[in-house]
Amino acid sequence: MKLQYLKAEVSEPLISAVTQKFGVIFNILFSDVEIIDGCPLGGTVSILSGAKSAEAVEYLKEKGIHVEVIKDAAVS
Repeated sequence: MKLQYLKAEVSEPLISAVTQKFGVIFNILFSDVEIIDGCPLGGTVSILSGAKSAEAVEYLKEKGIHVEVIKDAAVS
């Protein structure tokens, strides 16, 4: 899955919160945060696993994170 963070959300420990709240595992493959015009922007490519993965994705969306689910190298 690909997560895109915009501005203030970058400073929140969302991946840590999601792993604790839903008991899921994030395997982070790539992550990057840059400061553009004084605002932090970033993204993460990771593998999410666990029984409550769908709930974790919905939680991230509710927090304003743009989520793209990638299955077999195709965006769904």
